[in-house]
Amino acid sequence: MHRIYKILRTEAAILLICLIALIMRLWGLGFQSLWLDELQTMNETNPALGWGEMFSFFKTGEHHPPLFFIIERLFFTIFGHTASIARLAPAIAGVLGVWAIYRLGQEILSRQLGILCAVLTCVNYFCISYSQEARPYSFAFLFATLSFTWFIRLLKDPSKRNLGWYSVFSLLLLYTHYYSLFVIAAQVILALLFILQEQGSERKKLVGSFLLALLIIVIGYLPWLSYFKANVALRTFWITDVSPAFLQNFFYEYFGNANLLNPLLLFLLFSFFVKVAINAESISVKRVKENSLLLAFTLILFWIFIVLLIPYIRSLLVVPMLYPRYTIVVLPAIILALAFSIELFKQPLVKYSLLGLFVVLSLNHLLFVKKYYTETSKTQFREMTQWVVQENASDLPIINEHTGWQQGYYLRLLGSQAEVFTDKKEIVVDSILHKSSEKYDLEGFWVVGAHGSVKPDTNYFSGLDTAYSLIEQKQFFDAWAQFYASKTSRSGGYFKFLYTDFTDGEKIASQKQVAIWNGAIHAKPVGLKRGDYKFFIRSYGTAAANIFPHLNIYVNDKKIADYSVAGTMTEREFTFQLGDETNAVVRIEMDNDLTIAEKKEDRNAFVESILIKMVR
Repeated sequence: MHRIYKILRTEAAILLICLIALIMRLWGLGFQSLWLDELQTMNETNPALGWGEMFSFFKTGEHHPPLFFIIERLFFTIFGHTASIARLAPAIAGVLGVWAIYRLGQEILSRQLGILCAVLTCVNYFCISYSQEARPYSFAFLFATLSFTWFIRLLKDPSKRNLGWYSVFSLLLLYTHYYSLFVIAAQVILALLFILQEQGSERKKLVGSFLLALLIIVIGYLPWLSYFKANVALRTFWITDVSPAFLQNFFYEYFGNANLLNPLLLFLLFSFFVKVAINAESISVKRVKENSLLLAFTLILFWIFIVLLIPYIRSLLVVPMLYPRYTIVVLPAIILALAFSIELFKQPLVKYSLLGLFVVLSLNHLLFVKKYYTETSKTQFREMTQWVVQENASDLPIINEHTGWQQGYYLRLLGSQAEVFTDKKEIVVDSILHKSSEKYDLEGFWVVGAHGSVKPDTNYFSGLDTAYSLIEQKQFFDAWAQFYASKTSRSGGYFKFLYTDFTDGEKIASQKQVAIWNGAIHAKPVGLKRGDYKFFIRSYGTAAANIFPHLNIYVNDKKIADYSVAGTMTEREFTFQLGDETNAVVRIEMDNDLTIAEKKEDRNAFVESILIKMVR
């Protein structure tokens, strides 16, 4: 009990920071839909799959090592295969990352520097966003930080304990992200540099420790070598060519491209390097590790330079591979430089003013500029799929050319039995038009897209309008859905009536409307099954005595709704139920016709279309 109290008293600051970090990473965890890569995680780690099947993805579509996915699979097995659980493990790793960078700062200089590192990490936009994403990036940040922390400990004290923990965290990093290889490469170069500064038995001890650690790491990574080679063999990738300004672009993106924060970031970095340059001349130590400022500078320089240089060269010579989130393993080094810069200001007022300004500007950008917790920023696969499933009572097929496999998670979750076509949508639509096989002889079908897929206009599919009508469509954030129904079939659960589908009333071809001058109009009969329906009507009217037409809607003799039309074309929605299958006729009746000749006012209604659809 005394030990727990002592920890709480001495570590109160970091515990409070971690608590705040936990709240910021759990808040709104399920607000956003899972996006493309997260859905890939959900499918690959589905507990219903065998472990062998899961591992097969790592040589084909999944370009990350397995540790994160193993953790996700275990979480799903214990807690359930849901989006919130998928993001829980990265959120926990994100909080541990705050604690880890505290330890890194403490190891280099002091607890004070560790607290500064933790605060900057706690409010960092990049760290928060990737702590709420079901991908391995928050784990990469965590293990890169811990690997360097124990690298420094091993450098200062080449004991078996430090050697063991350094090897463990380095292996965990290697099994989390392929950019970890560049981190290890930087550490190898740094180890050589520090070894050359040692003499006699100290040098031998350091050489032996790092060689043994390297041997453990190599042996530990051997089981993954064949998977690694499969990824190295890739010669095409989705990443575009490297921009000449990638260093600047990446740096700003690590902090959310916060315009107000950027000047402070540049000031702190500039201050750090200036103070290193000023102090370098007055430092008379022979070994870098004996001076905290030089040690931090050396680590930061090699950490960032090597980790970015190798993929940059490979991007130019082999295949582009540089992307901001992949380089999250260098973010701890950047945060360390910023925190050290603040720490080097001796006046407490200046130091804490800079820290406070950093926190305020970061939170302002997160909460009020980005509106991170309240504004949609991820592809709305969930919302789009929910709408399609809700409207697709008959489980008609869905064409999803690019993201059908990923969307499958939400389709299964929502209990949809609809078949998903993932071939090129033009080819699928052509097969439907020509009814090339039984599965393409359809009453209707959906076309959906997401993650940058462009929604086709009405003329996109050649000849489609000869046999199918676009019944409804809806736009979501970075996603969309369209439903097409056969013009001849009346059994698919969707029934659209245009002005030509009414047996009476005057048809105004130029406006594509049917007029109700008085009385009622009737639609052609359709066969409706027992069930629940939605009824949509698009209409408008002209007023007399400042009163617009009042319409009653009947299905056979059953009144299902009534409303007064507006002066502009407006869509109204109603619901109704049928207890038995019936051959139904829709009747629309105006019950307040009026003409005022002297004022040239005539109360009339105009109907553009009716849509009846079965719902679940």
